[in-house]
Amino acid sequence: MRSRHRIRLASLIVLAAAGAACRSVSLPAAEQGVAAPRIARPSPGRASIVGVVADSSSGYPVVGASVYFTSDSVIGVNAARQRTDLPRATTDRSGGFALRDVPPGRYTIAFSDLDHFPMRRVVVVRADELHTETFRPARRLRP
Repeated sequence: MRSRHRIRLASLIVLAAAGAACRSVSLPAAEQGVAAPRIARPSPGRASIVGVVADSSSGYPVVGASVYFTSDSVIGVNAARQRTDLPRATTDRSGGFALRDVPPGRYTIAFSDLDHFPMRRVVVVRADELHTETFRPARRLRP
């Protein structure tokens, strides 16, 4: 009888440990609902930029963030000035964004959100290209 109790007790301990381990494991970003939107090919002679914005530590999507082109040619620490002649996007519930029908060229794109540090990145897009970008911003600490 004692051996049955020991086996049951050992089984319960293993199951409890496995359950605790499952709760503490974070899933990869792809399994947490982060996905770039699927869009049609760009217009002839134009390009499109699609991508995702996901939190750098948790991998969860950043929803409602702005992604836009800046008029700054250099990546700096000051606030980015948005270009009004190019498209802008807001991330969807999967953290995805799409900037459609962009003329070929070299651009600086920026990401901004109240809960995360802003980011900028220089991209070169070519005609008839579907360019992909991923932003992994760090969360701002709140007092």
